[in-house]
Amino acid sequence: MALDRELQRKILTRLADSYPHSLKSAEYEELQGETPEDVFDANIFYLSELGLVGECLSKAMSGQLMMNTAKFVCTARGMDFLADDGGVSAILGTVTVKLHEDTLRQLIEA
Repeated sequence: MALDRELQRKILTRLADSYPHSLKSAEYEELQGETPEDVFDANIFYLSELGLVGECLSKAMSGQLMMNTAKFVCTARGMDFLADDGGVSAILGTVTVKLHEDTLRQLIEA
């Protein structure tokens, strides 16, 4: 499998550093470095499907993946993923559960 967690973190961290802007072509090439193109593209596609980076890859008629570097950005969800505290998404996704006294008694008895 071509998925590489270290590479994914490297991509997200680099995009977060330039948030909300996209990378320039030279920065994109530097980020890819020695990583084979198919491995690099697979990891970007994966992060894009998760909503952590913008939808920057599309398939051409030939089946080849095309990169739109203008859309190669870290999303708000990606920024929250990198945050130690889970970011605003963790706050917004908090669920409060209230239990009545009699429900607690029943739970304890069971």
